[in-house]
Amino acid sequence: CSWLVLQQEHSSAVQRHSVQSQLLLSLHKPASPVSRLVAVCVLMQNAVAGDIDADGLLEIVFGTADGRVHAIRGTDGRPIPNFPFQTGGHINAPPTLTHLKKGSTHQHILVMSFDGFLYLIDGKDGCAHTVDIGESSYSAVLVDDLCGDGMLELLVSTMNGNVYMLQTTSPYHPAKTWTAPVQGINGLVSRWGYFGFVATPDGRQLRDVAGQSLQVQVELWDQRTILDHGVPMENPARGPYNVSVVLKGVGVAEMNTGPQPVIGVSDVLDKPGKTVIEIPCPKTRTTAAVSLDMTTKHGLHYQDEFVLSFHMHFHKLLKWLIALPLLAMSVVAVIVAQTTGFDSGRSYHLG
Repeated sequence: CSWLVLQQEHSSAVQRHSVQSQLLLSLHKPASPVSRLVAVCVLMQNAVAGDIDADGLLEIVFGTADGRVHAIRGTDGRPIPNFPFQTGGHINAPPTLTHLKKGSTHQHILVMSFDGFLYLIDGKDGCAHTVDIGESSYSAVLVDDLCGDGMLELLVSTMNGNVYMLQTTSPYHPAKTWTAPVQGINGLVSRWGYFGFVATPDGRQLRDVAGQSLQVQVELWDQRTILDHGVPMENPARGPYNVSVVLKGVGVAEMNTGPQPVIGVSDVLDKPGKTVIEIPCPKTRTTAAVSLDMTTKHGLHYQDEFVLSFHMHFHKLLKWLIALPLLAMSVVAVIVAQTTGFDSGRSYHLG
């Protein structure tokens, strides 16, 4: 197994609030001593991991104060081809990984440098597209569909207090998003092409839900490469997966089901794929966040969240309850008139 350790040490040789970090990648192999690869450099932010070159193995990505973006293999700590990448200024922001190129499976590294440029570095060939922001940043680039147009947008915040939204041509998928520096409780691994548990794009559409229950369509994928003595296993055992779906922001009054309302369900999935999980709906008008969580046997959480409203537009149903009977009576009157030969030019007397 392999693990990543970020060891931080206060140094009097740097400024008062600076931190000198050492990145230790330790590899333990059976019947052999523990080998250590130590890269001594100044790291101001955390590292992230993901399969950036689509080779089926994780890479560890981090930026350093000398302006370089490093991408090393998670198996042995050696740099992958075309890395490290040199920027024009020191890097004080954590990198973000996402998929931007259509027709490909590899990812891009998004990182702000103190030269004022946003770098979008191709994880496969090491080429970069730069955007001249003209300001510096300490924060990660966030990725989501902010406009609701089905495409990804990038959110960049700077030390000047400005927030920039940049459009991309990459179609939206929940696995591509990076909505916080740390995803969920302890997630620093990109989900795209690796491992994740999300609501499908159709199931997370903003809508008003009515009825007794909410059906949430979820997707779980597991493309992790499991090694056996350093060799990838062909058909490794996967699962089971402990998952839960919970309504957040909903209490007893909204559920209106007694002193112990059900606001979520948990389940165990045997294999990856798409499935539907059903949870009870609130009985009153309210809004809630639908929170999905999957916990691995190592304690890592993969989470997703989206917002829905419940019974907010019930008055539209009342409109149709009034209009439909009148419309039905009008249709019946027209049909009866046509079948009896009604003539508008003649008068009829009853009795």
